[in-house]
Amino acid sequence: NGKFYEMLKALTSGDFIQPYSPFSEAGNERKYRLVDPFCKFYLDIVKDNLGKKNYLKSNLENQKMVTTYALAFETLCLNHINQIKNKLNIAWMSTNDTSWIEKGDQNKRGAQIDILIERKDNVLNLCEIKFYSSEVAITKDMHLNLMNKRETLKNHIKKKTSIQNVLVTTYELKKNEYFYDYPVVITLDDLFVDNKD
Repeated sequence: NGKFYEMLKALTSGDFIQPYSPFSEAGNERKYRLVDPFCKFYLDIVKDNLGKKNYLKSNLENQKMVTTYALAFETLCLNHINQIKNKLNIAWMSTNDTSWIEKGDQNKRGAQIDILIERKDNVLNLCEIKFYSSEVAITKDMHLNLMNKRETLKNHIKKKTSIQNVLVTTYELKKNEYFYDYPVVITLDDLFVDNKD
């Protein structure tokens, strides 16, 4: 209704949520994702643990906190999409910046792409976001997961469209046998470079 639309508009203009059009879905469907770091932190960590003494101090390394760090880094990347496009040398280009999920079933694996930059030059930047506390080395499982995402995505794009793998991570990428999976690596430092540079 009108009131709900006005609320969405206010939250969007205040940078609390971000609208996007899901990749490969027909029509003008719009989805929204929460991108305000404090709200995400409150909902993920604080809300259910109010009153628990020293909760954060004693749980900084548990799995829920590690997942929270990863989600916070993903939000940081979404909030710095212009810096990502600048690093890809496409800041001037018209793009559709979205994400994509293909649900799996008994016959096929699903796939999720954190950021998918659909460009007007028939290139899709498949951006994988990986939060690590040091340099990341691509493992065989990560390689196979990426190959599954590429193959699944190919079923939804035109034949003349090419896919470019991009890794967005906290630090650099270690060289190993799967190093070449990502011809473009964007680090945390790149996200804080002024677009004018």
